[in-house]
Amino acid sequence: MNDQMVMRNVWISSWVLSLSLFGDALLYIILPVHADAFGVSMLMVGFLLAVNRVIRSFAYGFITELADRIGVKNMCLIAAVSATLSTAGYGLFEGEFLLTISRMVWGLSFAALLLVTLSYAAENPFKTGTRIGLSRSVEQVGPLLAMTVGAWFATIVGPRDVFLYLSLATAVSIGLALGLNDSG
Repeated sequence: MNDQMVMRNVWISSWVLSLSLFGDALLYIILPVHADAFGVSMLMVGFLLAVNRVIRSFAYGFITELADRIGVKNMCLIAAVSATLSTAGYGLFEGEFLLTISRMVWGLSFAALLLVTLSYAAENPFKTGTRIGLSRSVEQVGPLLAMTVGAWFATIVGPRDVFLYLSLATAVSIGLALGLNDSG
């Protein structure tokens, strides 16, 4: 794949990851302050905010094997859909069990999206570091927007409904993922 196509895939996959981070980033601000609105205790807040990291730690190998079988583009598309669903879950679900499922889905989504962006960035050994740096920079735009605009918007629509709106914005990542080219 030529360098221009590699760079295009890096840009697109990085934006998919960035948009997918909306719900996760805002949850770190909203959940501790509004635990009662989600039907969880403060002890459960800590668990919910950590469970996605535990899941990712064990999932990277499986996700890598799955991506080898189904292709990087398809992996990105599945992860964008599941990230959108997990963000919607924060707004739709109440209580420990369903929020834990949403967080676990997010952990798998994040792991897949991170591996996708790294895969595209490392596809051509020329300027890999530059592409990884670009990817990491783009990735941080989504959380910045979520923590500023999302936190403000939550004061208007409520601590749970804000995630429904964010899931609509995250759904844009699905369309972006469709524009990727398979590697190799």
